[in-house]
Amino acid sequence: MKFSFTALFALALSPCLVSATAIPSQNLTIPEVHLVARAESTQQFASYAAASVASAKWVNQGKTKVVPKNLVLYTRQVTGLIPDSTTSENLIVYKYSRLKSSPAYGKVVGVGLKTAAGSVTPLVRIDMDNTGKGIHFNAVQLDNSQQKLAAVLTSTVNMTPAARTSLYLDYLKGVENRSAEFLWNWWSTGKAN
Repeated sequence: MKFSFTALFALALSPCLVSATAIPSQNLTIPEVHLVARAESTQQFASYAAASVASAKWVNQGKTKVVPKNLVLYTRQVTGLIPDSTTSENLIVYKYSRLKSSPAYGKVVGVGLKTAAGSVTPLVRIDMDNTGKGIHFNAVQLDNSQQKLAAVLTSTVNMTPAARTSLYLDYLKGVENRSAEFLWNWWSTGKAN
């Protein structure tokens, strides 16, 4: 199968393109392109609890299951990962925001796992956007990081940006000063016990 340069460029901008073979020099068609669907599923939920439970189930869909005591909280800021020194070595607070102007900048938003290589992989985090998902949980399958879920809190999609941001900050206050194990147990059951 051959793709024109224009078609390949359009595919490159598509959210479903994960990889393709290199473009041969002086040839604007590609003899073979390997496309892999980046499977991000978007599902709607009526409540925070239902969305969080679905996110935890999503993470555990494969053969490998999360062991809550192995979860790490971690901090991600503009400069990279910074472990939270107030927790044990196995717990890292996940703070996520690419922009200092984000309401989530410097705040705990999720949980992840530390790999043998020392990097941290986020598994579940709560996010907010103003482009159609509102407040939502992002989840990544433990066995296949290409399988992603956006568990959307339906009632937040049509909120005003100010109201959505206020509610999002309230949700973030609820996860402050919690361990990764606590968050996982809360989000996987829908109950903050």
